[in-house]
Amino acid sequence: DTLAAESLTGTDGATSPFWSPDSRFLGFFADGKLKKIDVSGGPPITLCDAPISSGGSWNRDGVIVFAPTQNGPLQKVSASGGAPTAATVLDKGEISHWRPFFLPDGRHFLYRVNTGPVTGGPVYVASIDSAERQLLLNADSTNVLYAQGHLLFLRERTLLAQPFDA
Repeated sequence: DTLAAESLTGTDGATSPFWSPDSRFLGFFADGKLKKIDVSGGPPITLCDAPISSGGSWNRDGVIVFAPTQNGPLQKVSASGGAPTAATVLDKGEISHWRPFFLPDGRHFLYRVNTGPVTGGPVYVASIDSAERQLLLNADSTNVLYAQGHLLFLRERTLLAQPFDA
């Protein structure tokens, strides 16, 4: 409830922050781990290993989908911590899956596929309930977000908002 920035003790070196659905917690990566911290105070809590981060997203059911490394599929873990399990599976020619972003239903998420040294690539929608996925579009950005009925992404250095029925 303020515009003043506040430091969260224990978040030194944090990268790729993302909010819990109720905005009470902040998820982040530091020291080779996926962590969370209560923004009202308290120490960070380690959830699991994540050597090199490439983004995370937290749904209202307490599931976090995240990219624990630069090369590999997405993983999912409880917001309480534990052993991560596969959220996606790499297909032939894919190096990694990055930057997950939950859609409003909390079951489906967007993610970007890295297929090589080019900056652009395919964006898919998948579910935490199955290994199936659907190609949505190709984008130049590593981040693709959903807001107010639109997918937001870059194409040829232009920010686009494409209508999308989640």
